[in-house]
Amino acid sequence: APSPDLRKPTEALQLLLPLTQGRGSASIELWDIVSMAYAANGQFDKAIASAERARALASQQGNEAAVRVIEQRRELYQKGEPYIESNAQ
Repeated sequence: APSPDLRKPTEALQLLLPLTQGRGSASIELWDIVSMAYAANGQFDKAIASAERARALASQQGNEAAVRVIEQRRELYQKGEPYIESNAQ
């Protein structure tokens, strides 16, 4: 979320992590969001691992646009920076 008041990364992880064990575990979007939540919590190693999982799924599915976006986010995590979506659309 663009506004810091709306960000609740700890709660996000609590809700998201159980989903990684079910049928949604092959979802590019799920792993991408999990990586963002880990990074927002300062858990950059886990953010990178989750981003790599999302990237692998995107690559397997031939989704090159998603691969590029996820790689950009992973680069942020490697620098110790979370991904924060801006208000600009």
